[in-house]
Amino acid sequence: MPVLLNRRALIAGAGLTIIARPAELLAATKAAFSVTELPADLSSLSGTFGRGINRKATIVGIATGETGPAAVRSRGKTAWNLPPSDQPSLANAINDAGVIAGSVNDQAAVWEDDEPRMLAAFGDDRTTAYGINSDGVAVGSADKGAKSGVALRWVGMKVVELPSLGGASSRALSINGDGLIVGYSSQDEAGDLVQAVRWVDGEVEDIGTLGGQISQAMAINRHGHIVGCSTSEKGFSAVDHAFRYVDGEMSRLARLGKVKIRGRSGSIKLDRSVAVGINDDDAICGFSVSTSENDPVSVATLWLGDEVLDLNATIGKANREIVLTSADGINRDQELVCTGYLVDEPQVPRLFRLEPA
Repeated sequence: MPVLLNRRALIAGAGLTIIARPAELLAATKAAFSVTELPADLSSLSGTFGRGINRKATIVGIATGETGPAAVRSRGKTAWNLPPSDQPSLANAINDAGVIAGSVNDQAAVWEDDEPRMLAAFGDDRTTAYGINSDGVAVGSADKGAKSGVALRWVGMKVVELPSLGGASSRALSINGDGLIVGYSSQDEAGDLVQAVRWVDGEVEDIGTLGGQISQAMAINRHGHIVGCSTSEKGFSAVDHAFRYVDGEMSRLARLGKVKIRGRSGSIKLDRSVAVGINDDDAICGFSVSTSENDPVSVATLWLGDEVLDLNATIGKANREIVLTSADGINRDQELVCTGYLVDEPQVPRLFRLEPA
């Protein structure tokens, strides 16, 4: 049974609806959600993965198939391909106005009313937009290889290169309404020692690690609170831990530890975790992963305050048929988008939406 890690530069999302507001946060043991699959035409696809969700609960993601990736968005209870249908495309984020950011044929693009518009090119490099804010400002990167790239910001018809920490690779992944941008930048020419960063007024700031050598910022909310992952020990064998960065301080999020997965015998220890989304109420979503090299397991994870939930434990009897592997977006109404699979068909990634029950 494969682990479905589909989002992130270092490890690597999906669909669900969720939660309660901080003033009325539910205890983890009481949280409950309904789950809905957003099916695509799987006769021509090998699977679908979630990427983002906006306030109207419109979900975007990526379908994979023999002809390459295809950007998809939700319409009602299904997932539809975005045009063009004859070129590979990615849908990575959606703002509350419904503008989608991603790429078409290896060039950064946005979709407005489902119509694609190419963003300004950056030389001959491949470009992708990973985030977009309420003003339509998109961020992403130009990539020259697996560990070589330049963080970018698109405003209108212009593209701006963002400064780096001096290494070979940088990428902007999320932007909030105030224009604060987060992502990562490497400090070495090999592009291995990446650090979580934020860009403020065009200047890059290293926000540190949990004690290790590597970190990455994945998302930022309107308060400037940042989430991502970081190692806590030195060396390349160190594992990642989800973090929250508030008021200049990075703190490690709670760990799930051991969980039971439908279709698996015994309990599974989850050693690493990644936070990929945060809403304005500081509810955080992501995934937790076992470190098994042969048969790793990924579990959709939600952090509410100091508590951590395995989202599979919140969907009632639906967990007899569904396993949620990652939670990849959360909106201000605390609805989520997740990736998972059916217990009887674990090799096919599917897109799900979760809503508070």
